[in-house]
Amino acid sequence: MDELIKKNISLGVLSEEPSSSFDYWVKGLLEKHESDYTLLDPKINPSIIASKLEIIKQIIIIRYIPRIWMDTIHSLKVSGVKIILFLDDDLLNIRPSNDLPIQYTLNLWWKIGRHKNKIYKIINELWVTNKYLAERCQIALKKNKIGIRILPFKPIIKVLNPPSIYRICYYGTSSHKLEIKWIKDLFVKIQELRDDCILDIVVNNYWRKEFKKIKRVRMLHPLNWETFLLDTGNRSIDIYLAPLFSTTFNLSRSPVKFLDAVRLKSVGIYSNCRPYSNFINNDVDGVLLPNSHDIWIRTIETLLENKEKRKEIVNASLSRAKNMVETTDEFDLE
Repeated sequence: MDELIKKNISLGVLSEEPSSSFDYWVKGLLEKHESDYTLLDPKINPSIIASKLEIIKQIIIIRYIPRIWMDTIHSLKVSGVKIILFLDDDLLNIRPSNDLPIQYTLNLWWKIGRHKNKIYKIINELWVTNKYLAERCQIALKKNKIGIRILPFKPIIKVLNPPSIYRICYYGTSSHKLEIKWIKDLFVKIQELRDDCILDIVVNNYWRKEFKKIKRVRMLHPLNWETFLLDTGNRSIDIYLAPLFSTTFNLSRSPVKFLDAVRLKSVGIYSNCRPYSNFINNDVDGVLLPNSHDIWIRTIETLLENKEKRKEIVNASLSRAKNMVETTDEFDLE
């Protein structure tokens, strides 16, 4: 196994994005051998990074072979670069069956299955994750002789103990079209600045396509009220976002999202307009802001860095909500 990774060589890893396949199998092996490596983006035309590729002596391809890289990979192999393909599924024997959804099958075939008759020309070695998969790959390769190695199960520590993160959410319905468009741009800017936030949002199928492009976004399908109530009452969020635009329809809304923030034990940030401007005690049981991305981002960053302030606002909002429930007084919303 010590010969899997040669020391003191320039190594490249061609992978679609951070993936469980890489973290569970390959990254741990690289760390064990103290190997530095360069991540290669399969979406970038390799001609753009030709100078970077000139110094690489070994490339590990994770699962899929990008079409725009095929000729370059072949040229690199011919020039003496060792090309390794890593597989943790039976991707070389993909065909329509009852085992897999047809769309998933077609996607896998397009990414790698259609290349299987050319693979022996462009790779030197195949890394797989178990003996049965090795046998299946040998069947797919037929008489083409390519070395097949079975990797040890060597995950990295991060998969057992991921780094701490902050959670930020927006839980508006699809009726909030203007707000969802606004929050999308806010999410993009947050993730450009930070890598320690998971952003939650409830979206329908239309908006899923848009938010899928943003890093570290957790998209929830719309929930019925009972499920939403139980869910939000049994977990926590650091910051609850409630932007709102002053439309004729929105002027008739009530500040019920305050209670969502309370259940989630989070600091609520609200647009400084009705119905929040005449309900939230600014900087006490919530934060009121104008609808400016820059101001919201600065406020979010300030709150994330100040745990005591977040705790103070959460406690004040919880106390106010309990008082609303327990008191015999009636609360009128202006």
